[in-house]
Amino acid sequence: KSAIGGDYRKQSGFYYTPTVFYFFSLVQFMLHPLAPEFRDYMDKAYSLYKFGALTPLDYINSIKINYFYIFFLMKLPYLIFDIGILFIILRMVKTWQNTKKSFLLWLFNPVVLYGTYAYAQFDIIPTFLLLVGIYFCFKNKIIFGVLIIGIAATFKNFALFAILPITFSLGKNIKERLFLSLLGFSPFLI
Repeated sequence: KSAIGGDYRKQSGFYYTPTVFYFFSLVQFMLHPLAPEFRDYMDKAYSLYKFGALTPLDYINSIKINYFYIFFLMKLPYLIFDIGILFIILRMVKTWQNTKKSFLLWLFNPVVLYGTYAYAQFDIIPTFLLLVGIYFCFKNKIIFGVLIIGIAATFKNFALFAILPITFSLGKNIKERLFLSLLGFSPFLI
């Protein structure tokens, strides 16, 4: 069930898994003390979406809040995951010359800047989890790494495409490959 009631799969416009709703509900709960007016903002946004009761200009003028502060708080989780990805990339790169290039490439990546910060797409979260999973697989903590990749798939399905290549390349025999594959798909199936 979704946060606004009913089966999330039957509501138009809400096609994400429950993990996404739970995560962002937790983020809003944690950020509420920093911006109590955010709840009013979201309630009016929902009424605009659901009922079309307000024009965008009426909506903007109806709430007296600091929009830049609210938008910063809304995108703060993305920034945290973005910095986390940067640290993982830096840990995976071996030489200083490649570290500097990787740092600059990620820092000024237009796809990340545009998709994450301009349009608030949360693909940065499953990307972070996918990289953490790959990092643990490289550190021979394969079970933990595959499980984290499965958790990444509960946010966005693209992480599912990494499970089979990783499990088939790191599994030593058919039994271990099957176990790792089932482990990787299990969070998504639950």
